[in-house]
Amino acid sequence: MFPHMQVTGTDKRARSGQKKGAGSDGDEGGGRVPQRDLLLSVMDELELWHDDDRNAYASIYTNHHWENWPIRSKDFRIWLSGRYFDEYGSAIGSQALEDGLKVMETRAIHHSPMHQVCRRIGGLNGNVYLDLCDKKWQAVEVTANGWSVTDRAPVKFLRSNSMQPLPEPEEGEPLERMHDFINTASQDDFRLITAWLIGALRPEGPYPILLINGQQGSSKSTVSRFLRELIDPNRSSIRSQPRDERDLMVSAVNNRVLFMTMFPAYRPGYQMPCVAWRLVVAIPSSS
Repeated sequence: MFPHMQVTGTDKRARSGQKKGAGSDGDEGGGRVPQRDLLLSVMDELELWHDDDRNAYASIYTNHHWENWPIRSKDFRIWLSGRYFDEYGSAIGSQALEDGLKVMETRAIHHSPMHQVCRRIGGLNGNVYLDLCDKKWQAVEVTANGWSVTDRAPVKFLRSNSMQPLPEPEEGEPLERMHDFINTASQDDFRLITAWLIGALRPEGPYPILLINGQQGSSKSTVSRFLRELIDPNRSSIRSQPRDERDLMVSAVNNRVLFMTMFPAYRPGYQMPCVAWRLVVAIPSSS
């Protein structure tokens, strides 16, 4: 836990002969505690951590639930500024905020535990966790004995702005109901799609690439959107062909599932990049 940093009124009066108070941005004198130190004093409520790439994060308790944010993210800066205002009734200066973020970043990297960053799917101790991406930051916990909805998953989920919420699951419907929404040529094709969906819930790869092929007007895009809505709904449900491997990797980092038309493997002379660590659905535009 981050140490409570405090300067007592006696210590300040011994140096300056003035009362303690909320100082200005970067104020080190005049008997007033600098805003930076006041900001750090309210950080006891944070859970700081880092990933294996030494990126710093904070887990915060807000609106009766826990959220995870990169310390350098816009969302965390906004929350931190608002938290300071709630505590002291004034706005924090930009330099004091930057100084406080540097200290928290250092503490997260050098003095806090390491966790794996998860997007949509995570795993721990043989259990699987599915982030519902709802406002309460709830997740579905899947164990060998069944599943349940938990208010706080033991894995560290992160979200992008394009990720959309999943509905809270309910019991009672068989998997065969998907036949009403998926136009497959045979029962074998339906089994392949079912297997792909089950594989999508695995926390770790490698993952298969699902190729949806069919004549024009055979609902390839409709089926693709339906499958993504079951796993990883997103504002951009189907993406166009990436320009290069770098664009493909950027998309893969921010998405659990990639649905693409005109997949680059269909260009003559193009080598398939290593994308098996993300779920990919290819929809050839020529079919």
